[in-house]
Amino acid sequence: MIAANLTPEIAIRVASTAAMYHALNIIEAASEEKADLYHVAKVYFILVDRLDLLWFRDQINNFSVDSRWTVLAKAAYKGDLDLIQRQLTVGVLHMDVTLKSTTARINMWFKQYQPLIKRWEAILGDIRGTQVKDFEIFSVAIRGLSELAQANMDSKNKRRGS
Repeated sequence: MIAANLTPEIAIRVASTAAMYHALNIIEAASEEKADLYHVAKVYFILVDRLDLLWFRDQINNFSVDSRWTVLAKAAYKGDLDLIQRQLTVGVLHMDVTLKSTTARINMWFKQYQPLIKRWEAILGDIRGTQVKDFEIFSVAIRGLSELAQANMDSKNKRRGS
């Protein structure tokens, strides 16, 4: 951005918008769960990294749209992904409270949901291996990730007794 003759101040502000976008999800999850913001952010970004959610979001963002319906679908996919990322984060926060380490909780979460995570990884592999990306592939991917989030939320609700 600096190479495009933007001042360093403007370049930093523009570059920071992506992080601020995630901040909304993190703040909502922390507030909803009355949890420490730093801890929620740590869990959130570890999940984003280990599940390759930033790459997946970039694939949605980079998909060229050619109609009003594709624009609406793209916005819906990103909204669904936001909700799913919050649900996954909250699920990890509710893992066994005897595990004090964030890493231990996340590792336990990955072990508990291994079949669904393997399915998600297979979907990502398919997307990476596809030359022509049809927009429908994102629908299937969101559905797979949604199933993981739903299983995660069902377990959370059982632990809470709801």
